[in-house]
Amino acid sequence: NESVWLPNYRVVIDGKPMTGLEKDEASDLSYNPKTNTLFSVMGKNPFLVELSLEGDVLRKIPLEGWSNPEGLTVMENGLLGIVDERDHLLTIVKVDAETKTLNIKDFPKYDLGPSKDQNKAFEAIAWDPRRQQLLLGEERPPAMYVWKSDGSQTLLGNKQKVPSDELDLRNLSGLSIDPRTGHTLVLSADSHLLLELDELGEQVSFMTLLRGFNGLKSTIPRAEGVAIDNNGTLYMV
Repeated sequence: NESVWLPNYRVVIDGKPMTGLEKDEASDLSYNPKTNTLFSVMGKNPFLVELSLEGDVLRKIPLEGWSNPEGLTVMENGLLGIVDERDHLLTIVKVDAETKTLNIKDFPKYDLGPSKDQNKAFEAIAWDPRRQQLLLGEERPPAMYVWKSDGSQTLLGNKQKVPSDELDLRNLSGLSIDPRTGHTLVLSADSHLLLELDELGEQVSFMTLLRGFNGLKSTIPRAEGVAIDNNGTLYMV
């Protein structure tokens, strides 16, 4: 069976600063196969940023009406899903090459409901193209949910909890789906870990985000987002 196999990875770009964003907090990362770029979301002063695969800032898109956007995923047809941890909201927005700013009033919103710890609520999101559904991650205690979609701005039914005994992590900070294998990557900033789970939710491999592992010169202090492209290259913020 194919897997991502995280132990084989070696760092290529090691802690490159995002120029002009030093005072901002990057909260998530997602790969856009159409444009071959990365999108990240900044939570403190809410805006989206589009990045080259080398981590250079291409453009910033202010987010008007969001409180604390922490999760971001690129879906299909120019759609992006944004999770606001403070407001417990999922918004599905449309972004194209001409987009200059986004206002939350213009897009459909979905209530994610209460969390055990209201301040450590929904933080991560990933689009699963094979299953046409969104995978949502609750930060603490770590938990995953799926919400069905048809690839449009309309979600179907309600979110369903994914039973898992593999989330023995201090927190869950990021999610990504590998386009090649369909496996799930689960990131924990507090545990300094990246896990690979297969289609059944079983752990296949892991990577330690500490100095000396996988070629890292220093520990990744707070890994808040992970993305993987069609070639299997991993990106983290």
